[in-house]
Amino acid sequence: MEKRKKGTVSLRDVAKTAKCSHTTVSLALRGDSSIPPATQKRILQIAHKMGYKRDPYATALMTLMRGKRPTGIRAEIGWIHAIQPDMGVHHPANINMLKGARARALELGYRLC
Repeated sequence: MEKRKKGTVSLRDVAKTAKCSHTTVSLALRGDSSIPPATQKRILQIAHKMGYKRDPYATALMTLMRGKRPTGIRAEIGWIHAIQPDMGVHHPANINMLKGARARALELGYRLC
């Protein structure tokens, strides 16, 4: 897994600046009704000013963990393959390799395109 880039603002950074818990920040950024509108607005302003950006992979993971429908964010992998001149795209070896790669990608939560 790729490490967070240096200088990237985290949810906990926003919480520290807003002087509240990271859970409160998370709920506020998702527009949860348990957080008062004034608090949501304040946290949103702080997050925007700090340059906070949601991590789409973390968002998708947390959505799945909460048991909700996925948000439509999909991870995709591109298939690039140098085919030898004597083995065309429709050669059985190439077809089987692509089928296997697609199956494994699905097992890992990716779509192969």
